[in-house]
Amino acid sequence: MSVSATPSHLPNLDKDVSLLLPDPPGGLRVDHKGDTWVAMRWYPGNSTANGYRVEYAEYAGFGGWQISVPYTTSVTERIDDLNPDTGYYFLVRGVNEFGFGRSSLLADVVYTNPMRSTGQKRNKIPAETMAKMLNEVIFSRILLEPTSYNTLIATWIVCAPKATLIQITGFRLKYHAVHLSRCLATLYPSEINAYETYPFSRSPSHIVGDARCPPANSPLYTQLYSSSDGSLSSVHAPCSLEGIRDLLEKDAMIDVASMQMIINSTEQLFEISQDISPDSPLVRTAIHNLHPFTCYEVSIEPMHSHEIGPLYGRASRSSTGLTYGSRPSAAPRVVSAQWLPFSAEANEPPQIELIWVPPHPQMLNGVVNGYSLRILNELAGFIRNISVSLEYG
Repeated sequence: MSVSATPSHLPNLDKDVSLLLPDPPGGLRVDHKGDTWVAMRWYPGNSTANGYRVEYAEYAGFGGWQISVPYTTSVTERIDDLNPDTGYYFLVRGVNEFGFGRSSLLADVVYTNPMRSTGQKRNKIPAETMAKMLNEVIFSRILLEPTSYNTLIATWIVCAPKATLIQITGFRLKYHAVHLSRCLATLYPSEINAYETYPFSRSPSHIVGDARCPPANSPLYTQLYSSSDGSLSSVHAPCSLEGIRDLLEKDAMIDVASMQMIINSTEQLFEISQDISPDSPLVRTAIHNLHPFTCYEVSIEPMHSHEIGPLYGRASRSSTGLTYGSRPSAAPRVVSAQWLPFSAEANEPPQIELIWVPPHPQMLNGVVNGYSLRILNELAGFIRNISVSLEYG
């Protein structure tokens, strides 16, 4: 007689098959999208999946979940044959020899882009030809405006022949922190004027192939390069820069180098999906998760989603933008506090000497022009607040 036993560390396959199914993939997100397609990406995480299945469902539709990709070993996939200007839900499941695991659902509804007009149909073009076409694209100077301590809004105009414009499916942005002086330069009119003249130095318009960049007096140009009061300086000098030049002139103790908040100067990349119409070549996007009061240099490249993979054109000239300042994220450190000698006969009040060091420059999040001291004596009910400028620090 033979007896077989199941090792205790293995689950009972009759009752616990679900334990052998792969965990949901992580980080599901949309990379690019067009009028009839959406490209997605995810990462395996700790899943035991051998592959993945991709499904989609039309928002407010009645067709239920459809299988777009029955099985793939890739962590990127493009879903085709969708309807233009339509919302969709997407999910991805891990697959292994035991079956399909729980899904990872993209919570937000993803809308495909509106359909292009008949005259703007995107045709298949060889990759080598497409790369040459993308290199014909030029950009206006990028306008960078802060909206918070960690966000910049980038705006630019795309200029290229019509046949090239309709092939653009998006843009790749590159940005990294640079020295604060690069952004302080925008306070001076000589630097601001450079934003106005590039690439519109040829009057009345700059011609590239059969496309014309807007002339300097056009509404589109005015929308990008003029503020509500027509002052360029108010557009290019964010509020966190106001008064800094005067402050530097008044107080020589401020070290400009110490104000630079370069947390990580490694170049960052992110891509946006955007179809370009020859009638509306203005593009605007937000750059998030930045550091407070930090100068960033930004450049952009045109992109085309080709069947062999994304193709990129020549990069634009770079522009700089400064995020708004924020409250310091660390406190000063008190080095010592001691009573100073005093003479009761001279009727001198007691005095305390405090010595402190400021937070690390990366924690200042802006220009420090003074400190606030609070002296407490709970027994006597004494509270006193003192403001101290830098010249006394």
